[in-house]
Amino acid sequence: MTTRRWHYLVLILMPVVFFLLLDLGLRLAGINPYEKESLSPRLPASAGSLYEKSVLPDGREAYVCLAGGTDPRRLQPILTPKPENAFYIFVSGGSAPGGFPYSGRVAFPQWLQSGLEAVYPDLSFHVVNAALPGITINTVAAVVLEMLAYQPDAVVIYSGNNEQRNLNEGTTVFRNTDVGSRLLRLCWNLRSFQVLHYLIVGRRPSFDWKFAVAGPENKGAPRSADELPYLLEKYTAGLKEIFRITSEAHVPLVFCTVPVNEKDWPPYVSIHSQPLTEPDQARWMDDLRRAAQRLDSHRPREAGDICRRLLDQDSRYALAHFLLGKASEQMGQYEAAREAYQAALDEDGLRLRACGALNRTLLAFCRSRSIPVADCVSALRRDAANGLLGFDQFLDNCHPKPAVHRDLGREVGRALIQSGALPPPPEDWPSRFESGLARYARDMIIADQEQALACLNTAKALLEGITFRMDAEAFRRAEEMLALALDADPALCTGHFYLGIIHFLAGDPGLARKQWQAELESCPRFPDTRIALDLLDSGRLSREMLLQKSVFNLPVPEP
Repeated sequence: MTTRRWHYLVLILMPVVFFLLLDLGLRLAGINPYEKESLSPRLPASAGSLYEKSVLPDGREAYVCLAGGTDPRRLQPILTPKPENAFYIFVSGGSAPGGFPYSGRVAFPQWLQSGLEAVYPDLSFHVVNAALPGITINTVAAVVLEMLAYQPDAVVIYSGNNEQRNLNEGTTVFRNTDVGSRLLRLCWNLRSFQVLHYLIVGRRPSFDWKFAVAGPENKGAPRSADELPYLLEKYTAGLKEIFRITSEAHVPLVFCTVPVNEKDWPPYVSIHSQPLTEPDQARWMDDLRRAAQRLDSHRPREAGDICRRLLDQDSRYALAHFLLGKASEQMGQYEAAREAYQAALDEDGLRLRACGALNRTLLAFCRSRSIPVADCVSALRRDAANGLLGFDQFLDNCHPKPAVHRDLGREVGRALIQSGALPPPPEDWPSRFESGLARYARDMIIADQEQALACLNTAKALLEGITFRMDAEAFRRAEEMLALALDADPALCTGHFYLGIIHFLAGDPGLARKQWQAELESCPRFPDTRIALDLLDSGRLSREMLLQKSVFNLPVPEP
């Protein structure tokens, strides 16, 4: 090799050797700006954080929750520095663990806190409900990263109902074949790179910064049924990131399986494996209608035969699986019904609920890494009629009823205690935990206004579902929820408006007009009411218009 080539080789290797030696020196010196112990208390004050630093009336510094909700406990400040006997548990996920459509005090984190206070009376528990509506596992990972600043003693993750949004976001997924992603990960693992980043930015990067964009175009919904593997891949990437963050910070982690309404909420969108011709599509729809009619007339065996014949032609069609589940349930074949309902969830083209494949992925991931699991699905099945989950447990597609949050709190508490994340409990801890739950049940009173808003939000979710499926049961339950809402608060804004929509969709414009006129009297500031009446009077209001607009934001009529 010539002298010139040696010079080039030395010039190339010198920076590499320098950074390797620098990294080794930083590690030997124990310098790590992003270690749990050295996290700056200024971190949460950054843009987009869940909490901001504030000074309490007594002069103590604390972080104040910005995550919304009307629960005083949820707005309880996180003291800094952390008191010696305090035990912080953070719960993150979407709207289900947040208590929607109620406030956060109905949600299972508050039941969990009450149960743990009864088991450990000498500790000051603070279960922080950091759930945010609509977030995916990617955003949950970013929330977990922020949690480290508050010195958590345990982290609980309940996430899986919003992963369809993961496909429609510009978020990213780490792939071993992605050179850019692997290079970014390698750089981040260098201590010298972390120090340089800390000096320039002052805080850890967001979750999405670490991943390079990969996968198909993520625009619109519903998606193809073939995207389930991609969804599970992105979900697994988020699980890995959360596990990495908590492991590096030595924070105990508990994942929850996510139960949903499987038997009383049909698939949003059913997709054929291959496009059908118009005659074939018409025959499919005729067979599906015949199967539904057989179920209505309590002839489940005939309905099941029709569904099985359809699934032999196309095993990916979600509604056929769902109707087969209904037929199996009517025949008392509950295990077969559960399998059919789970298949319908897996094949739903618009996955606004955690499907069985997602929960199975979660359980396999946790087993492979010995991560404790709160199996909320199994916990609810034990008390459900015939082991099937439906409207007895859920208000809509995935949001638990208030009483069910108590069961979820019990299961999460069991997982935390048995995992060793908490101090050793007394032998009678199960009875103590139950006494704490009973005390919270006595203290928790849902005000009329909160009940009215919860019923209204449930009705809106049911009507949103009608955009994708015309369902008599959805109409009935939405009307029932709105009646309950108006009974609790007769002046509730938009209550009569949505009742009018139900009557119009049911083919009764006269009753719709009466409800909209009542809405004008009780809540004249809501603009869509007058728009709906003007469109109705001019003869331009149609069922298709309401469904296309998802019963929100009616078009302004032209003068």
